[in-house]
Amino acid sequence: RAPGPAVIGFIRPIVVIPSDILTGSSAMHLEHVLLHEMAHVQRRDPLRHLACLLLRLVYWFHPAIWLAHARTGTLREICCDDRVARCLHGRAGVGDYRRTLLEMARQLLNHVMQFSNFSVILKHFIEFTNELSVKFDVINR
Repeated sequence: RAPGPAVIGFIRPIVVIPSDILTGSSAMHLEHVLLHEMAHVQRRDPLRHLACLLLRLVYWFHPAIWLAHARTGTLREICCDDRVARCLHGRAGVGDYRRTLLEMARQLLNHVMQFSNFSVILKHFIEFTNELSVKFDVINR
């Protein structure tokens, strides 16, 4: 079971949304999730991710590759959030999108807490906090 929405596939990407998000979210939240995931599709992020994975496979021993892989993942998310924020800006929905991001982070953290020990939970919490603060900075522009 996927902990959150995702785009799967390289040639013909498919947006996958877990059933609890489909049934437990408002229409507005679902719209935000779909806009975000479709931004990944439009940007061809699955292919970019594949390229990063292949580089990591070949240069598995190099720490800079591992750091670059993590950083590019964060940048892909920030770019998609920026795209959604620009799309919603004219409709005054940026604040609602922020709330959707917080709700998705909360749900993902709850999922992690079910299957992890405290140190892993703390690590994910810190990563979420840092990532959300960067996303909010981008959205505020």
